[in-house]
Amino acid sequence: YWSLAIEEQFYVIWPATVWLLVRWSRRRGRGPLRPLVILTVLSAVVAPWIAHVFGSAAAYWATPARLGELLVGATAAAWLAGGGRVPARASLAAPVLAAAVVVLAVLLPAGSGPAYSGWLTPFALVSAGLLLSLQVPGAVRSALSVRPVVWLGKVSYGVYLYHWPVYVLLRQHGWRLTTVGGFLLAVSITLVV
Repeated sequence: YWSLAIEEQFYVIWPATVWLLVRWSRRRGRGPLRPLVILTVLSAVVAPWIAHVFGSAAAYWATPARLGELLVGATAAAWLAGGGRVPARASLAAPVLAAAVVVLAVLLPAGSGPAYSGWLTPFALVSAGLLLSLQVPGAVRSALSVRPVVWLGKVSYGVYLYHWPVYVLLRQHGWRLTTVGGFLLAVSITLVV
């Protein structure tokens, strides 16, 4: 529910912010992309400062410390909505970016590291780069378009929400989820739920 809370706070504040950015930009005869990029950069800079001043818990749990990640996606969306075009050669970056997302997700520590020191905005940049590179046809886009992967994408939010209680309950009942069998059981139950 914590991530939902951050997202909901963003969804409440974001429309008013966009409205103000667009209005302010139009008065100056510009588009809202430049101030949005500035806001994103400022948020990315503030996150490590929050970690330093208020500690690792604030860096991980507080909305202001996580704002840069949300704004990276919002900036990419605004760029596309404003007529930004992804060049066809961007599909060549997709395999590297997809591999980087997987490697970072597996190797970054769960209880420390960038998530607790305000440095998740660079990870968001890699993720946004991947999403942008998937806007043009390519091998990774084709691989992600197969039916089972599309199905998982459609239920991914539910999988995200339900995996945690399933994992907690299995661990409480003595299952070791670090083994292949334990992991497969946890994933199977989550997908059924």
